[in-house]
Amino acid sequence: MSETEDSIKQIAVVNNSGRNSMHSLSPFFLMAAIVAALFYKGGLAQLPLFACLCFLSVWITCVLIAGHKGLFIPKTVPVMLFSALVVYLGATTFWTPVYFATILVFLMWAAMALSFFGYILTGDHERCWRRMSVFLLLCGLVLSLIGMYQHFFLHHQPRAVFLNPNSLAAFLNMIILVWSAEYLVRNESDQPFFPSQTGIVLSVVLLIFAVALTGSRGAALSLWGGLLLLCWASYYYLGEKKRILILAGITSGCFFLTKNLEVFRFRSVNTGLLATAADPVTLNTDRILILERAWDMVMDAPWHGIGFGTFWLAWPPYKNPLDATKGYFVHNDYLQLWIEGGLPALILMLGLLAGIFFLFIRSLRVREMDGRRKVAITGVYAALCTMSFHSLFSYNFYILPSLILFGFLLGRFHYQAMIERNSRTITLQPCRYLGKRTYVLTLLLVLLVAVVKFLSMGASFHLYEKAMNQHKNGETALVHKTFETARRFWPAFDLLWSGHARIMHSALRQLPKEQTDLRRVLFNTSERLLQEAEKWNPLRSDTYFIYGLLYANNPDLAGKQWKERAGNSFLQALRLDPGNTEARLAGAFQLMSGGELEKARQVLAEGLRYYAQEQGAEERYHNVLDMIEKIARENGD
Repeated sequence: MSETEDSIKQIAVVNNSGRNSMHSLSPFFLMAAIVAALFYKGGLAQLPLFACLCFLSVWITCVLIAGHKGLFIPKTVPVMLFSALVVYLGATTFWTPVYFATILVFLMWAAMALSFFGYILTGDHERCWRRMSVFLLLCGLVLSLIGMYQHFFLHHQPRAVFLNPNSLAAFLNMIILVWSAEYLVRNESDQPFFPSQTGIVLSVVLLIFAVALTGSRGAALSLWGGLLLLCWASYYYLGEKKRILILAGITSGCFFLTKNLEVFRFRSVNTGLLATAADPVTLNTDRILILERAWDMVMDAPWHGIGFGTFWLAWPPYKNPLDATKGYFVHNDYLQLWIEGGLPALILMLGLLAGIFFLFIRSLRVREMDGRRKVAITGVYAALCTMSFHSLFSYNFYILPSLILFGFLLGRFHYQAMIERNSRTITLQPCRYLGKRTYVLTLLLVLLVAVVKFLSMGASFHLYEKAMNQHKNGETALVHKTFETARRFWPAFDLLWSGHARIMHSALRQLPKEQTDLRRVLFNTSERLLQEAEKWNPLRSDTYFIYGLLYANNPDLAGKQWKERAGNSFLQALRLDPGNTEARLAGAFQLMSGGELEKARQVLAEGLRYYAQEQGAEERYHNVLDMIEKIARENGD
C-alpha cells in the first residue's frame, strides 16, 4: 500500500513480466470473484460458488499469460506446505464416501489457493495490492452499513449478506487490521491515493463498530489481539504514540458504545458481549456438546478422516439429543479438518500456520528492511492471525469470501516478507518448449474446460430446484426431463437420483393396483434411482427412508420379503440419523402392522429424546404419543 519505492527490490520471488494490459485487468476478476462469493450461501444455491471459480480461473489465466517469459514459484516453507495441503485435500476426493460433498468444499479451498498463487505469480504486485486494498475497504464499508441497517432498523443481528454474524465479523476483522496498519505507517509526504488519512480513520471506525455490533466474542478477542500486535510493532519500529492512542480509543469506544446502546435509546440485539466473555457459565453449551461428540468422531477415524466436507452427513449418529444446532460445523475448524481430512490434513494446516509465524519473525529481523514496511507486514500478518485464532471458535475456513481474502492476504504477506531476501525458486518457462502461441492457446483451452465444468455443476443444482418446483406445480411431464438433464450435467449429486425416486414413488402410489405392468416399471425405476443415490452418497438417511416407503407401500412388487426389506431400510435410515422423525414413525408403524408391538414401542421410546429440540416438536411429539397409546391398546396394556 504505502511503501516507498526505494525499499522495493526485485528478486526471484517477483515474476518479472512487466506491467502490461493483462496485469492491469486481472485484479478486476479477483474483485468480481469476491463479490460473487459474498452471495454464496451453500445448500442448493451453488451458482455463486461456480461463478466465483470462473472469475478466479480467468484471473489466474491472465496472470499466467502475462508471465509467459517465466514463472517463479518461491521454494519457501509456507508455499510448500500450502501446496501440499491443497494437493492432499484434493487427493481425498478419490476415497471419500460422498464425492459431491467433498468436491464442493475442496473447490472452496481451491478458490483460496487460486487467490494465493494468483498474487504470488503476478508481475505487478503493488498495483494489484493498491486496487484490491481499496476495493476491500469499500466492500467492508458496504457490508458494515448493511449490518447497521439490520441492527437499528430491522432489529436483527447484523450479518449483512452472511448467514452468521460471526462470519461477517471475521471478514471485517481482516480488512480492519490491514487498513489500521496503513493508518499507522502513512506519512503526510506520501503520495496520496484514495482514501485520505481522515477517510481511513472514519472507515476504520465504521468497520470496528460493525464488528462490535455482531456481539461475537471470538471475533472481538481476535481483533483485540491483532490490534495489540500491530500497535506494538508501530511503537517498537516507528516510535508512534499518538496514532496508537487514537486507534485504541476508537476500538474501545466502539465496543463500549455497543455494550451501552440502551443508554442512547437504541434497541440492541446483543449487548452482553463483555459480560458473557467474562462469565464462562453464559457461554454456548451447544458448542461444548458438539466438541464432546466430535472427539468420538476423531477416534473412529484419526488417520485418514471420514471424508473432506462430509462432517454434516456423518454427524447425526454422533449428535447429542440435547444439541439444538443443525450440525453443519464443529465450530472449531482445526478439529473439523482433523475429522474430515485425517491427521495429515491437521499437521499440514498447523505446519502452514507455524511456517507463516517463523517467516514473520525472520522478516522482522532483517536489518535492511524499513520500519514502516515491518509495520505493514505486521498488519497483514495480524489479519491472517485474527482469522486463524477466530477459527478455534467458528468455521471461517468453510466460508468462501473469507477463504479468498485469506489466500490473497497470505500471498501479500509472503511477498512483503520475502522482498528483502533472496530465496530459491522453481522456475517454469513453458514458452521455451511450447512457444508463446501454443502456450496461450493451451491456457485458454484449459480455462474453457474449467468454466464449462463449473457452470455445468452449478446448472445441476439449479435444475434440481427447478424439477422440485415443477413437481409442486403439477408439471409431471417436465419433471422427468429436467432430472435427466440435470444428471447429464453432474451425476454425482445424489439428490438428483433420490429426489426423482421420491417423485416416482408418489406417482406409483396414485396408480390403481390393476395396472401391474406400469406399476412394476415405476417400481423398478424408483429402485434403480435409489441404488444410484446410495452409490453416490451412502450417508444420507432419506435415501433409505424412501427405500422403506417403496417396499412398504408396494408389497406385491417388493417380493415375499417386503416386510424385512422395508423394516431394514427404516432401521438403516435411523442408524444414519436417529433424529429422522419421518423414518422413525414409519418404521414404528411398520413394526406395529406386523405385530411386533414391543419393538415398535422401543423404536418410539428411543426417539422421544430427539424431538424436544426440533422445530415443530410439539406436533411430532403428540404424533408419537398417539402411536404409543395405539400400541398399548393393541397390546392390552
